[in-house]
Amino acid sequence: MRVFRMASLVTKNYWRLYTSSLILCFGLFIENTASEAAAEAALVVVLVVVVVVVVVVAVVVVIVVVK
Repeated sequence: MRVFRMASLVTKNYWRLYTSSLILCFGLFIENTASEAAAEAALVVVLVVVVVVVVVVAVVVVIVVVK
């Protein structure tokens, strides 16, 4: 149970750090991008990357907890 709590704590902190840095980078990118179409395309790419990273982290945590 302690390992599971530790893993969930690590993933929560990682998730906060990751999303805040991502939002910051994306905000800076939108300010530097003139066209809205490019910004929307970049948003889709960022969302896909976020989903992939979250799934990978969740799978790693599950593997660590099961072992």
